Amino acid sequence: MLNSFFKSAGLQWEGSMHRQQPTYLYLIKFDYAGMNLFHILPLLYSHFLDDIFGVWPGTHQELLEFQTFLNSLIPGIKVTFTIHKYIISFLDTYIYKQFDSLGQCTLQTSAYFKLTDTHQLLHRSSFHPSHTFLSIVRSQFIRFKCISSTFHDYQLPSSILTSALLTRGYKICTILKIKCDIWHNYSIASDHDSHPSSTVSNTKSNSNT
Repeated sequence: MLNSFFKSAGLQWEGSMHRQQPTYLYLIKFDYAGMNLFHILPLLYSHFLDDIFGVWPGTHQELLEFQTFLNSLIPGIKVTFTIHKYIISFLDTYIYKQFDSLGQCTLQTSAYFKLTDTHQLLHRSSFHPSHTFLSIVRSQFIRFKCISSTFHDYQLPSSILTSALLTRGYKICTILKIKCDIWHNYSIASDHDSHPSSTVSNTKSNSNT
C-alpha cells in the first residue's frame, strides 16, 4: 500500500565529521540501512547528493519511527522528513498519486518551479547566434516532456515558460511551434540512443542513489 511520500532536503552534518572521510563512505552505510534494515521497508528510497526521496507503505507514526532510526545510524548525520500524502515536490519535479476507475494508484510527475525561480533566460536582444536562442527554448520544452506524465502536466509549465519567454523578447510563433514539435515528435528513447556516452555517464553518476 502506497501511503505517503517523504523527503529530506539536505542531510544535516554536525561538526566537521564530513571532512574526516569522503561523504560517500558514510552514505553507503546510511543508505543500505535505510533500504534494508528497518522493520518496514520503503517502497522507494532514492538519494541525490544530500537530498532523500521515498515512498512509504506504513503509517505516519511508523514513518516518524523510520526517521528516528535513520538518525540513530551515524552520529553527526541527521535527517528531517517533509511528509505529504498525495503530492510532493522534489528538486524540479512534482510527484503525485493518480487513481484509476478501479482505485489503482500510480505515480505521476510534472515540472516544479521554486518560488524563487524568476525564469531569467537569455534575452533575445543578446548578441548570440540565432541557434542559441532556439536551443534554449527547445531544451526547456524537452525537460518538461521528460518530466511530464500527461499532456496536462506538460501544458502547465509550458504556459509559465511561454509567458516568461515573451517578456524576454522571444516570438510567440516560434515558442508554440517548438512546444508542439517537442510534445508530438521528441522521443526520449531515441535521444538516449543517439548519445550513448551521455547515458553511460548518467548511469555512473547515479550509482550511489
